[in-house]
Amino acid sequence: MEGGTLLRVELAELATFDTELDVIAASHLEPVYGSVLHEVASLLQGAIDQQNGNLPRALLGDALAIANSAWNVCAHNEQPLPDTSDNWVGVAINRTSGHLMDFYFDALRFVWQTRDQEQQLIQSIPEALREMIEGDSPASEIARVLVPANALMLAAMAPDWYEAHVLPLLSATAFPRSSEQSWDGYLFWGDGHKKCCQLC
Repeated sequence: MEGGTLLRVELAELATFDTELDVIAASHLEPVYGSVLHEVASLLQGAIDQQNGNLPRALLGDALAIANSAWNVCAHNEQPLPDTSDNWVGVAINRTSGHLMDFYFDALRFVWQTRDQEQQLIQSIPEALREMIEGDSPASEIARVLVPANALMLAAMAPDWYEAHVLPLLSATAFPRSSEQSWDGYLFWGDGHKKCCQLC
């Protein structure tokens, strides 16, 4: 079976998991969450990978819908982050929610190549990111690390969104922990990460 056909089959099978993902979230089955969600995130991330991915453009909308469902489960089940860390980016990229966020950023880079025809999808991704950073779950803490880590890309692709949603994460806040996390992401990657410059 060719790669594109196999990927279609895998995504079609994942699409049937939306109900199952909701059940996992409702029942708080952490061991199931850990294994299933990690596999879902890995499949999505691998499919969109710029070097090795083979996601057909026609399936990107389906992949984003699956990612949105997976994120909702992360928001309910992600385990608390440590009280302190000297490397919040390292914490973030090793969480399932962090793998999912990589998929969203890669999806934005993917559609940017044909941005004149992709305005609806381009707008849907920052909207999903907005919901992520505005939540109060551990997964949203991850989002508040990794969104600033991709600040350069977001400033170039969605400058109004960047000003409205990224800059406030870096401004003075009543929550020092949140500010520390966002600045850690920004200083680690956000002002010069080479992947962000591949705007095509």
